[in-house]
Amino acid sequence: MKMFNRFGMWLILAAVPAFGFAAFGCGGGDDDDDDDDDDDDASFGDDDGDAWDDFLDALPSGESLAMTMPGDDEEKGLGDLAELYDDTVDVTRDVNHYVLSVLSIIDDITSYPPTGQDADTYTWGPWQDTGLDPVEMLFEITQTGDHTYDYALRWRPKNTTDEWTDVWFGGTVASTETARRGDGGFTIDYTAAQSLDPTYDWSGTIDVEYDTVSDGREIDVTFNQFFDEHGDLDGPVDANYAYHNHADNSGEFTFDYWTDVHAGTFPEYPEEEHVFFNVRWADNGPGRADVTITDGDISDISLDPLPHSAESYDASECWNDLFKRTYYDEWFELDVGGEYRDPDFPEGYETDCTFTDRWDPLV
Repeated sequence: MKMFNRFGMWLILAAVPAFGFAAFGCGGGDDDDDDDDDDDDASFGDDDGDAWDDFLDALPSGESLAMTMPGDDEEKGLGDLAELYDDTVDVTRDVNHYVLSVLSIIDDITSYPPTGQDADTYTWGPWQDTGLDPVEMLFEITQTGDHTYDYALRWRPKNTTDEWTDVWFGGTVASTETARRGDGGFTIDYTAAQSLDPTYDWSGTIDVEYDTVSDGREIDVTFNQFFDEHGDLDGPVDANYAYHNHADNSGEFTFDYWTDVHAGTFPEYPEEEHVFFNVRWADNGPGRADVTITDGDISDISLDPLPHSAESYDASECWNDLFKRTYYDEWFELDVGGEYRDPDFPEGYETDCTFTDRWDPLV
């Protein structure tokens, strides 16, 4: 990027939240997008003659909740790849890592027969992973109505009769046609987990809402006051990721978060900025990304020789079906109206974009 070395797109993309992951006990993490559950088929019924199979068919699957971009499994030269496309793929993989790893753990648990049944509830546990674990665990699925289920992974201190605490919990209205599909949501409560296991370095919550029955798949993931193992250095993270993959394989992925885009680079700009990211793609892969950054230290960026302050930093990029850049532009919107831009931009022609209109989160 040529423009504004003090505040170029490489700073923005470096600030996109990326997370490590350590799962809630039992089975470790799995950042594979595939769902290995043998019960994930396209029909209902007691696949193995077990009464709880329909309950398991109601659980969301890793395959159904994976956020994917066209071509993200293909080999490409970095010099040919559109930068905002590449970073969007990285973000989807980071978010998938959290959501899918937890679902992989639930699949591990339910690969064994339940240990009990009470009315409309099937139970797995209690159990401990190892003798060093400070907690014991319990997983339950309860049918609450026609095709409606609640589920929860619960912890309590080992060797006690304390009340159970939910660390992963949610509910769904299950599809009547396809196993592991539905309309529902769940919460991962790292703060609750940390209160029971002091070895945990993570806190905050992750909320997931999904509809994998209607037009393709809609997935909404929200990070609330989330800290990873780096603690105060990189957190807390407050971010929302809204993903929609249509039945024709076109889609949209919109996310926004607060972060100090200058962190570790320009200490004279310590405030957090609000970053908005919107990505759209057609069914055969060509797409567009629009970025807007507001608040924080944006108004303090020096725009010499103009005496005005910036209201936002904006950028747009388009790519073709080979994910190569066909158009790029970036500029500052001024608080008095108008724009401040480098004469070297734009690159290419916006009329060549599959989506010729820019998305503006501030309108």
